[in-house]
Amino acid sequence: MPGHVSNYAITTTPNTSAGGGGEAPDKSVLYWDGVNNLIKGSADFIFNDTLKQVILGAGGQVVDPSDRRHIGGAFFDPTAAKAVTCWVAPFAVTILNVKGYRVGGTGATVNARLNGASTHLASDLSLSSANTWMDGGAVQNVTYAAGDSLELLLQSVAGSPSQVTIQVNYRRA
Repeated sequence: MPGHVSNYAITTTPNTSAGGGGEAPDKSVLYWDGVNNLIKGSADFIFNDTLKQVILGAGGQVVDPSDRRHIGGAFFDPTAAKAVTCWVAPFAVTILNVKGYRVGGTGATVNARLNGASTHLASDLSLSSANTWMDGGAVQNVTYAAGDSLELLLQSVAGSPSQVTIQVNYRRA
């Protein structure tokens, strides 16, 4: 990425064989393909300076940091389970993860769901540690179409937390 290539040599001729036996290219060399792309080693990634995108691996997945977003909400002084619809997708998105954070109390469990029916975590995320962002792990029901709703679920609370926050990360599909 621009400004972050000082530890690399840039060449137009990749050395694809260190010893003539077809070994992988030197991973410390960035190869220039002549079309605004830098290729590190054996195409671990390609950075397109014009589009400001990183293309990863042979599958050509485009990762644009500005394309990753989040939506969330906080429940203040909750005493019981609550469900709040907080967002309608303006375009198709893919859910990446569900995170939670608790202030005070002794516990809380959270989840999120698509259109009031399909939860994103197979099991609710237990916020067992206070003042720590926790990740719910693998997500399911991740495909949203424009117009689909996201609902934040405070499933349970224990010990009177002052705040429980749920954040859902997504990217444009």
